[in-house]
Amino acid sequence: MTTHTRHLNPTQLDMLRPLRNGTLLPKVLAAYRDEARAQLERLHVAVDAADLAQVVAVAHSLKSASLNVGADAMGARCAAIEHGARSGTLPSHPAACAELDALYAALLPELERELAR
Repeated sequence: MTTHTRHLNPTQLDMLRPLRNGTLLPKVLAAYRDEARAQLERLHVAVDAADLAQVVAVAHSLKSASLNVGADAMGARCAAIEHGARSGTLPSHPAACAELDALYAALLPELERELAR
């Protein structure tokens, strides 16, 4: 028996799936897939520049988007980064960004499977 980690919360997906007769979830997931990558790049730039305000803004936005689609681990990590930045603590780069990049990379195949449904 193969065990496989879920990167998307099935409860959240089940809640979104019936909206707009099933047409909303694919649109939301595709937008998240594309925008999350861009937000990760913006977060790298903000951390490199030690721009706490931008780190807060990008981490907050990515956190909200992640939680909306059920990417709970990604959302939780972004929340931690946002909280630290609001407290004046810059995340250690490249560790923080590398962790988010890894979470996103692990999430992508599951996003693609959901989009192919």
